[in-house]
Amino acid sequence: MARNISLKLSRHAGLQSSVQLASPCLFRHAPRRFMSSKSTPLLHGQTRLALQLSGALVVSLTTLYFFSPRLHLDSALDDPSAPLEQAIGRGLIPYSEVQKHSTPDDCWIVISGKVYDLTEFAKESHPGGAAAIHRAAGRDATGIYMPLHPPGTIENGLDEEAYMGTVDPNTLPKVVSKVESGEKMEKRIDLAEIIGLPDFDAAAKINLTSKAWAYMSSGATDQLTLELNRQSFNSILFRPRVLIDVDLADTRTVMMGQETSLPIFISPAGMAGLAHPQGERLLAAAAGESSIIQMISTNASAPLVEIVDSGTSPDQKFFMQLYVDRNRPKTEALLEKINGMGMKAIFVTVDAAAPGKREADERSRAEVEVASGISGGKISTDNRGGGIGRSVGGFIDPKLNWDDIAWLRRHTNLPIGLKGVQCVEDAMRAAEMGVDAIYLSNHGFTSMAVFVAEQMSSKPSVSVQKEWAWVDPFSTP
Repeated sequence: MARNISLKLSRHAGLQSSVQLASPCLFRHAPRRFMSSKSTPLLHGQTRLALQLSGALVVSLTTLYFFSPRLHLDSALDDPSAPLEQAIGRGLIPYSEVQKHSTPDDCWIVISGKVYDLTEFAKESHPGGAAAIHRAAGRDATGIYMPLHPPGTIENGLDEEAYMGTVDPNTLPKVVSKVESGEKMEKRIDLAEIIGLPDFDAAAKINLTSKAWAYMSSGATDQLTLELNRQSFNSILFRPRVLIDVDLADTRTVMMGQETSLPIFISPAGMAGLAHPQGERLLAAAAGESSIIQMISTNASAPLVEIVDSGTSPDQKFFMQLYVDRNRPKTEALLEKINGMGMKAIFVTVDAAAPGKREADERSRAEVEVASGISGGKISTDNRGGGIGRSVGGFIDPKLNWDDIAWLRRHTNLPIGLKGVQCVEDAMRAAEMGVDAIYLSNHGFTSMAVFVAEQMSSKPSVSVQKEWAWVDPFSTP
């Protein structure tokens, strides 16, 4: 069997040499044959090939020695305080060396076995701020990085010089598993095991991180609104009609003039990256495969263009949920982008003039800072707690009012809906002002104690047009 040995020289020199070595037995027997009494006629064939390859190997190794930068391990440094002379992309770096670079002015981290110098990137370019990177300085940050970033993020966002090499796996500290340490581990629930809607709660609680679960499941204050929402929707029952041909049932309908395969859509829940690195990208792919509409949150964890590009249907429909920024030119710029991306409608959130008080979300400290790919809102922890809803929503304009509908009309020709109508009086006013749709919502039970469906049903004399009023109490920012 022949084996290949590739000798890769300096990336800067642009050199690469590859030598194929023959079977080990050829080199073992060649010298003996060369020294035999019949050596002269035998200096051909396999022996000559062996000598030629040996010479090529020596030349390659000599070239490698003289032209490649040196990799000095800790013990070989004359000055222990001097930085490691590590050529880009070569050699194994001891974990002890990584640990030396643990300050804001000298910040190395390990992600998926690769060592990066993020000193300048943290200070100048990281969307989630420098603090998140500095907390991981000098150690392996794979565990906190991977759930929040899609594959290729760090490779595409860094200059080549920031990649220092690969960490030596033999020097990494031993990680004791939860099973070995005696900690009870719950069985993860596969989505294929889900039978009914309540099963999603059980699966999410086990499969998500504690912080993601606290953010996605928590309601306002003592969570009274959460329970009231459930009671309200449990009171909505079907009135079955019989003796109708349902052999070929058709669930298709129209929302905001757009056909959808089902009378449901993907709500604009923010920061889906907390549940999976691909976040809203996967939701876009699923929506395309199912031919339903996805409404994208301004606080999505991925950039808007990447979400839209992740769609799997050529005529896929997207709506945009819009938070109006305190800095109105930012919202105007976002509207211009939305207009040019083929969105079919815009829903302006009106039920979150200020972030709700989600106590469970505040109690669970944020494990890492991360920013929305659209709004730039950042997840962080401060002396008030680690509430994601509060920390990412600081940019929302509390001055938004009815007069701003005219301002919105000046910046888009798309249909405009109001997301967060919670009483009949506001529904009537929206209709009078020519709003294209209302979205009944109390911000996913996260803002204050209100009982949307009860209030709307308490005045049966009020009627709305078909497809004009939507109901969804479970969306979050």
